[in-house]
Amino acid sequence: MSNGDVNKIKNDWLRLEYEMCQIGYNSRDVITEDLFAKVIQVFSIFLTVMVAISAFVKISYGLHVFLCAIIGIAGLISKVALLIDLQSASSCKIVLRNRCVQIEDMHNDDNAMHYWKEIAERERYYEEGMYKRIFKKIRSNKIITSDIEGDLYIIATRILIIFWIGIVATMILFGDTFSMPSR
Repeated sequence: MSNGDVNKIKNDWLRLEYEMCQIGYNSRDVITEDLFAKVIQVFSIFLTVMVAISAFVKISYGLHVFLCAIIGIAGLISKVALLIDLQSASSCKIVLRNRCVQIEDMHNDDNAMHYWKEIAERERYYEEGMYKRIFKKIRSNKIITSDIEGDLYIIATRILIIFWIGIVATMILFGDTFSMPSR
């Protein structure tokens, strides 16, 4: 086998790996958006059930606390599980994107394989550019040390989890006072 044959096999293999990384990245992009939509749905469903119990069902305070605690714990567990799945999909996207960039660097003579470099150098809309500048400044000040921590879906999910804990505590402490007046 000649040196040219080995290089062709290597290039073909890298091109196949590049395509697989692209497919994996694109599928995780969809998964990330779907998971965040599920976080919002779960939040809404559990909140609706908790408010409905507090506002429309006449029960003792002890039963009210018990039901709110059960709904709160189930809601928290489901949100944390979705957060972990979201983090997994997001971290996989970063690894796949980085691998594509590595392959592009190995294929610097191939004009067709510079997709990620073009994306990195593109012109950005105002909000995205501002977010990137703020995130870069936070990274440079070592407040956070990883690109992973900049995922807005994950940040928003964490905020929703904290908000959920506050709602559950409020509903346990004061939820029985929210009941609708009798007609």
